[in-house]
Amino acid sequence: DAMAQRLIFPIIDSYGDVIGFSGRILEKREGIAKYKNTGNTLIFDKSKSLYGVNLLKKEKRQNGIPDVVLVEGHMDLVSLSGADIKNAVASMGTALTKPQAKLIKRYADDVFIAYDGDKAGQNATLRGLAILEESGLNVRVISLPDGMDPDDVVKTKGKDFFDRLKAEALPLYEYKIRSLVKDYDMNSAAERGKFALAAVSSIKPLKNEVLMQAYIGLISELSGIKSPALQRELEQSGDNPAPVKQNNTAETAEPKDDAVKPAEAHRQLAAIRFILNSALLKKSYANGAEAIAPYLSDVSHKAIVSYLSECKKNGTEPRVSSLYEELEDLSELNAVMGISGLSMTPDAEKKYYAECLESLLRRGTEEALKEKYKTGSDEEKAAIAAKLLELKKRKLK
Repeated sequence: DAMAQRLIFPIIDSYGDVIGFSGRILEKREGIAKYKNTGNTLIFDKSKSLYGVNLLKKEKRQNGIPDVVLVEGHMDLVSLSGADIKNAVASMGTALTKPQAKLIKRYADDVFIAYDGDKAGQNATLRGLAILEESGLNVRVISLPDGMDPDDVVKTKGKDFFDRLKAEALPLYEYKIRSLVKDYDMNSAAERGKFALAAVSSIKPLKNEVLMQAYIGLISELSGIKSPALQRELEQSGDNPAPVKQNNTAETAEPKDDAVKPAEAHRQLAAIRFILNSALLKKSYANGAEAIAPYLSDVSHKAIVSYLSECKKNGTEPRVSSLYEELEDLSELNAVMGISGLSMTPDAEKKYYAECLESLLRRGTEEALKEKYKTGSDEEKAAIAAKLLELKKRKLK
C-alpha cells in the first residue's frame, strides 16, 4: 500500500538490476508528494542513482552519445525517449549530488541540463551547476519556456523545437549572468549597478582568464558599465578598497619600471590568445594581429603572427592545420584554439576584441616610452612622463 494510487517506475542501475522503485501520483492531491521513492537500502540510494542510466549505457555502447541531457522527472525522460532522444537521464527530482555528477561523467564530458522553466526549476538548475562543474563536466543550460518542462515541450512543440532549444543552450556562467537580469529593473541606473555587482560576484569562481574577460564583456554589454570598472571590482579583495591617492607631482615624477603584476600578465595573455584565435578563425573584425607583433615574447605567438603575415602577403587563407604541422611545441597553439566556442554575440566579440587590442597596444606604448625615458634629456623626460600619465588616466576610465 506504500505506493497505492501511484504509477510505479522501476529504478534500474547501470548493470541492469532493479534496485528500487519510484511512484508518481495519478491525481494531484494537496499535501501529497508528487513522487515517492523506495527508502534507502544497502543497494539503493536515490542521491547516488539516476533514472534511465541503464538505457544511457546501452545507447552509448550501441551508437555512441555526444553528450548527456539531464532532466528532473521520470516523465520527462519517458517523453524524450519516446521522441528518439536517447541520451537523457533523470535526477529523480532530488538536488544534484557529487555521486550523480560522477555517474554522468562516466558516459560523457558534456552535459545539458533541462530543468523546468518555472522559478523553482531555475533555482534547482543554479544549485546543480556548481556540482556538475566541479566534477569536470562541461555544462550548458537549456532554457525552457516559462511553466514548461521537457515533457510539455516534446508533447506540445515536438522534438525539433527541443533540439533547437538545445542548440541555443547557454554555458554555465552565461546562464548565471542572464538569469540575474530577471531580478533587476534594467531601466534603472541604480538597479543596473546592483546587477553588475551581483554578476561580477557570480563569475569569481571561474579559473579560466580568457572566459573571465569574455564574461566581463557580456556584463558590460548588459549593464552599460564599462569593462575596466567591472575588472577593478573583480580584483578588489575587500568590500572597502583603499582609496586611490592623489599625487599632484605625478606629471613630473619619474615613471616606475615595475614588473608586470601576475593579474596583469594573465590579462595580457588572455588578450593575446583571443586576438590570435580571432585571426586564425578569420573573424571579420580581426585586423590587428600584426600590430601586436612587437610586443610578443612567446615563441609560439610570434610564429602564429608570422604565419598570419605570410598568408596576408600571399593572399591565402590561414589554416590552423598548417600551424600544427609547423610548430614544434603545440601547447600554446592548443591554448589559443581552446578558447573557441565562447558563447558571445557578434557585437560582444567585436567589442572584446577591440578592448584586447587597445590594452596590448597601450601596454606596448608604455614600455617603449619607459625605455626612451632612460636616455632622454630633462625636457624629453618631462614630455614622456606626461604621456605616461595620460595613458594611465585612459586606462582608469
